[in-house]
Amino acid sequence: SASDPLGSQGSIHYRIRIKSDVVMEDIIENTAAIYFDYNAPIITNTATTIFYICPEPISITGTLEICEGETTLLMATDGYEAYSWLIDGENIATEQSFGLENFIAGSYTLVYEGTTEFCSSTGEVEVTINAIPGAPTITQNANTLTASGNGVFVWTLNGEALSDTDNSININESR
Repeated sequence: SASDPLGSQGSIHYRIRIKSDVVMEDIIENTAAIYFDYNAPIITNTATTIFYICPEPISITGTLEICEGETTLLMATDGYEAYSWLIDGENIATEQSFGLENFIAGSYTLVYEGTTEFCSSTGEVEVTINAIPGAPTITQNANTLTASGNGVFVWTLNGEALSDTDNSININESR
């Protein structure tokens, strides 16, 4: 190659014929012998090919935002042999599904993984646990009742829901 760089270049042409009797989980091992001029061949490392199909990428279903004291069932995609669930780096479950419960209010990073002998898939989501709001304080100013806090309110009169859903309601007496 030092005396004739252009003449030392070459290429390799090859064909691959697919075997008709290959099935899933078959293992095929191959080596190659590389010949340079009349020298002894150089034998390559053995290449091992295993035929398999990986499951679909892992995903989860379930409610990712709940209130303190509630439970939600999280379920991972089917088809994996082993599962791992971690919240903020701590392993909390090893089944395909688990009930998320007994967490204090806050936001948590949930990492989930599924593995088979030859495949793995992982994902990450945020889980939010909302604090239970305190009971509202109701004040009266003339005919208007006002509740502390925000959100959707349900006002009732004699057990029946009234149409107002904000934090104040005007009460008028009718005879």
